Amino acid sequence: AEAQSNLIHLSTDEASLMFTVKNNKLQFAYFGSRLRQPTSFEQFLGTEQEAYSTFGGKNIDEPALRATHADGNLSTELVYVKHTANRLNDNQVHTVIQLKDAFYPFLVNLNLLTSEKENIFEEWVELSHSEKKAVTIYQASSLFLPLQVQKAYLTQFYGEWASEMNMKETVLSEGVKTIESKRGVMATNVQNPSFILGINQPAQEDNGTVIMGHVAWSGSFRIAFELSSLNILSIIGGYNTFESAYRLEPGKIFETPRGVFTYSENGIGQGSRNFHNWAKKYSLRHG
Repeated sequence: AEAQSNLIHLSTDEASLMFTVKNNKLQFAYFGSRLRQPTSFEQFLGTEQEAYSTFGGKNIDEPALRATHADGNLSTELVYVKHTANRLNDNQVHTVIQLKDAFYPFLVNLNLLTSEKENIFEEWVELSHSEKKAVTIYQASSLFLPLQVQKAYLTQFYGEWASEMNMKETVLSEGVKTIESKRGVMATNVQNPSFILGINQPAQEDNGTVIMGHVAWSGSFRIAFELSSLNILSIIGGYNTFESAYRLEPGKIFETPRGVFTYSENGIGQGSRNFHNWAKKYSLRHG
């Protein structure tokens, strides 16, 4: 990650993920092919969406975070505090962007771990606070990506006993499409917590832009895809919020599962190899 004025640039060998700080707010700026000169990012169309959207205030779309504060207030408004980047080894950098509520002692650490050779990004959040009583967490997403697209083609995986992991591709229309399970440990029996997005054209094997992602969570999950009339596609994924309200006591930490995603301009094949190379090295035991 690079700190350049108000720019936060995370990169792998082939992809860049960028945020800006504007009026004390952390905004999503860019996700796509690697930018060799990050200062030129303004020529790309950022969505100017908050990088981790919250319920209340100006946001009227699907939020990444929804909480009720100790005094009963339903709104959370996050402002940027600072960020740090720590190189773990010759291939991985862990970036932590610290956000806090503008009015409450409520902290959100946005974690991003890049695996450079594999072009994999991992995202998760840690919530903590020092309010007088417990804060109720109703939603804390692992993955939030607001992208500018002309069209998006979603491939999902579904099935039933003895017929798991069937592929189906649909073009996303305005509104919210969700992939979810409320079945607890049987999460992947009917739906799978992973997706492929063909950007502006159906996903191809060896060419075209695709974004592929996964929620690394074996329980009930939910991934929502919200497409606005302004062609902003927000991907919001994590544990399923159904019957999942959590009382976070002062001084304790709530950590979400990880959202894992990759970017490929050489179709599904390259994206799949990114995931397999990463899983063998960092995810699977004795991979």
